[in-house]
Amino acid sequence: PHFAAAHGNIGLALEDEGNVDEAILAYRKALEAEPESPVAHFNLGNALFRKGLYADAARAYERILDRQPDHAAAHKNLGIALLYIDRPCDALRHLERSAELDPQTFADERVASQIASLRPRCDR
Repeated sequence: PHFAAAHGNIGLALEDEGNVDEAILAYRKALEAEPESPVAHFNLGNALFRKGLYADAARAYERILDRQPDHAAAHKNLGIALLYIDRPCDALRHLERSAELDPQTFADERVASQIASLRPRCDR
């Protein structure tokens, strides 16, 4: 019960099977065992996002960034979640930071297009 990685692996397997609700529970158990696990927070954020719980997903990604401010994927996913909760200028900041940290972010045409469309809106 106190082995975070095992709960995380169970969560991934459940998510692969389409059992997102159960996966979320498994990721939360992983976080009970290891509250600051960036992997568990990232997986939880992704599962919450899949469920359409964008504000909750954003909080999970923010927890990662509290400890690892240069986590490019967390910045990217947080930016996307923030778009869904109508915080476009906050989203832009995280999408741009992700692109600074990982040039592959700009390789994703959707993200590059989103950054380009947000910049004039956010006076950047």
